Amino acid sequence: MQTAEALQLNAIKGEWRNLMPEIVPIHLGMDDLVELRLSCISQLQCLIDTIGNSQVPSVLSKLVVLKLNRMENLKELFKGTLSLDSMKNLEKLSINDCKHLQSLFKCKLNLCNLKTIKLQSCPMLVSLYQLLTSRNLVVLETLKISDCEKLKNIIADERREEESIEEIDDDGGNLGSIMFPKLKVLDIEGCPLLESIFPFLFVHDLPVLETIKIRRCDGLKYIFGQYQDAEFGSLRQLELSQLPNFIDMFCKSNHPTSLSEK
Repeated sequence: MQTAEALQLNAIKGEWRNLMPEIVPIHLGMDDLVELRLSCISQLQCLIDTIGNSQVPSVLSKLVVLKLNRMENLKELFKGTLSLDSMKNLEKLSINDCKHLQSLFKCKLNLCNLKTIKLQSCPMLVSLYQLLTSRNLVVLETLKISDCEKLKNIIADERREEESIEEIDDDGGNLGSIMFPKLKVLDIEGCPLLESIFPFLFVHDLPVLETIKIRRCDGLKYIFGQYQDAEFGSLRQLELSQLPNFIDMFCKSNHPTSLSEK
């Protein structure tokens, strides 16, 4: 199993709480795996658990496709710290009907090849990823989220209050650079706790955005949390439907919305 390029597990029974290390040892890394599909494995609580490891492991470094479906007790993808080489080739992430999933990427990862994120029916999910991780989503083209009833933030702001979004990160990159330079499709439906989609982003962070579809988000007030006098030069389709509290695309307040205030 540790040398396979494609792995699909469906409705297997056992006492495993994770894929690694309980099924495959951490040190083997499954670094040849390109596609991973897991479905209806009720006992798994996370994919990889590195807590207690003396070294930071590199795992799934060649993985391109990750699809998870009806993983009843899955709470998070990873527990503990992973090497930045882990998941660096991931292009497609699809998660459907994982009722107890609470977070995706709590540790810092380099998701520089991730193009598509599709999330459906994950009612306990609160946020997608941390601000520092989102800075690596430089080729993300499609973001689709539906029926995630507890989703409050797409991007969780892990910065300390005194830190600025313009700070220089550990690798020397400017955190004030364009965040989603390739994002074309934003499609969100059935997320009633979202008040804004991008609380601290600007239009220039989405230079090629073509489609915005937002439906059945009862708490949504704004798309952007900061006022800006700008237009979407590339926008081709805008659909806003069943948003009873929606006010405007941009917050008119002079004080930018902070994720820490939510």
